[in-house]
Parts: sequence; structure tokens; C-alpha cells
Amino acid sequence: MIVINILDFNLLKDIDKEHSCYVIKELETNHILTNHLEMHFLELPKYLSSNSSLTDELNAWFYFLTIKDKREKMEEIMKMLVKKNPIMKEVYDEYNKFVGTQDLFENYAEYEKNYFDILALSEERMKGREEGIKEGIKEGIEKGEKNKAISIAKSLKKSGLDAKFISDNTGLSIEEIEKL
Repeated sequence: MIVINILDFNLLKDIDKEHSCYVIKELETNHILTNHLEMHFLELPKYLSSNSSLTDELNAWFYFLTIKDKREKMEEIMKMLVKKNPIMKEVYDEYNKFVGTQDLFENYAEYEKNYFDILALSEERMKGREEGIKEGIKEGIEKGEKNKAISIAKSLKKSGLDAKFISDNTGLSIEEIEKL
């Protein structure tokens, strides 16, 4: 699995490189768990503010991701990128298909809106669950205290003590004590 994170902000503050790659390894021995998992971070602001030492292939990707020029100039830039890295033709074709198809673009915008709405709803539900758990704990404690008071009242009643004394010491009403 290869995870590619394209970031429009600098995540790794103490690393100046625009591209960083991580793998999972054991901390003491540095043994790499698997070569089937890589996490790449492409930090676009670092690319824009540095003299890049990236390979031509990776440089083409960064350049493509940071193009801010108008559509006409983009055609020229893409021709140059395709000459350096032929896969960029496929990337550009897919990009044009996406931005040129209003349905795809609108569907993605709707998906993104729904995604963030779901996240907000999940957060609300989690808060509701936390409140429910707290309320449940409170009710459980109250029920436990009531059961303990009943148990003590039963013992005191068997000992022959009067209902008023038991009520004063357990918090139960005289009516509740008489029903025991």
C-alpha cells in the first residue's frame, strides 16, 4: 500500500524537504516491518519556496500540483511536462476529464460537503453519547445508593428499631420503610 498525502501546508516543521517518505519500523532495532507500506508526504509550500532537488518525475508532479497559470499557458506547461515524463499526459487527460465534466465536479463538491456534514454529525453524536453515559452512571450510582439504603433499612427494621429512626439514617421515607 502506498499512501500519498498532498498537503497545502507544511506538516513536518523540522524537515526542509518537500517530499518525505515513511515506513513502519521497530523503534529499537530499526527493523522495517514490511516493504509493502509507504507513506509519502508532498508539502507543496516547501516546493514553492525552495530550490528543488527532486527527480524529474517527482518534480513534474509537484509542478503540476502547484500550477496557478491560466488555461492557455497550462497547455504549454503540460506539453513540456509530458516530454519529461510521459505519464503526465495521462494525468493531464484525467484532470481535464474531471474539471471538464460538470457532473463529476458537482458530484465531488457534493461528496465533500456530505463528508464534512457527516463528520460534524458524528461529533455531535459522540457528545450525545458521552452525555448519555454520564447520565447513565449518575442513575446507576443513585440506584445503588437507594438499594444500599433499602438493605440497611431492612437490617435495622429486623433489629426492632422504629421507622422514624430508620428514615432519619437512611433517607428513605417512613412509607417506604413500612413496606419493607
